[in-house]
Amino acid sequence: WCPQICIYEDDPGYIIEIMDAAFANSDFELVFSTYPWSRGIAHTLNGQTVALLAAAPKETPELIFPTAPIGEQQACFYTLPTSGWKYETIASMHNLRIGLPAHISLEELNDYKEEHARQFHIQASTPRYIDLSIKMLNSNRLDTFVFFRNTVTYHINRFYTDEVIRQAGCVTATPVYAVFSPAPAISDVSEAAKLHYEKRFKQLKKSG
Repeated sequence: WCPQICIYEDDPGYIIEIMDAAFANSDFELVFSTYPWSRGIAHTLNGQTVALLAAAPKETPELIFPTAPIGEQQACFYTLPTSGWKYETIASMHNLRIGLPAHISLEELNDYKEEHARQFHIQASTPRYIDLSIKMLNSNRLDTFVFFRNTVTYHINRFYTDEVIRQAGCVTATPVYAVFSPAPAISDVSEAAKLHYEKRFKQLKKSG
């Protein structure tokens, strides 16, 4: 998701650039593949892929996390500009119809999401998610949707000229990581990749 991961753009995004720099001139060859988020998690769990970009701890606790995060994400609520609603407390979410991508963490709201599942309309986390969510707001099928602040800001500034949505509060920001597969079949490769990445990432960060 731009500006982190920009598969369909001229620039690859800063997370891809960090990975390229970390594995340059190494014994590893990076091959990037894109999937809906839930499928990417599954592929990394079962060893079809060695690593996943880029996950928060509560999203993929079964995967192997390096020491240092590769970035930060913050999920925010978005409504139509005509709405006066804003997320302030859990009580403020009562009876709202909320759009949410599959398998993302809402941090301090995760328990509420589990206890009030009927309020949440879960969609696949694909490049069409933001545009589909805006259409659902306009057709009165949602009151608000949730996605990551940097990505929504980038997408709206690039593809829309009018004020089509407004930010209506955010949950706590959380670090995200390049995470590695625990699958036994590729454990040697996964562990070696993780160790190489951690060493090079530390060098890159120290160099500025």
